[in-house]
Amino acid sequence: MTEEELKNKEKRKHEPLTKKESLTFFFIPFNGIANGLNYSEQKRFEKHGYQKKIEQMNHLQGLGRLFYVLLIFIIYVIRKKIL
Repeated sequence: MTEEELKNKEKRKHEPLTKKESLTFFFIPFNGIANGLNYSEQKRFEKHGYQKKIEQMNHLQGLGRLFYVLLIFIIYVIRKKIL
């Protein structure tokens, strides 16, 4: 590997998630059989050692789960008041 390739490889390890990746992990926070996209991205990050992206992914997935819990709770409360 040349010095430039090593420099680029090290640079990619410290780059944050793109907006598209961030939105994907936020709105689809569940890993599983139905969600092969997030699972494959997670494995790719682990394979290449993208530690910063793994940390951001875990954080966004937690926020995404919280978002859905709050959304369900708000819908429940609104529905309870209407009925």
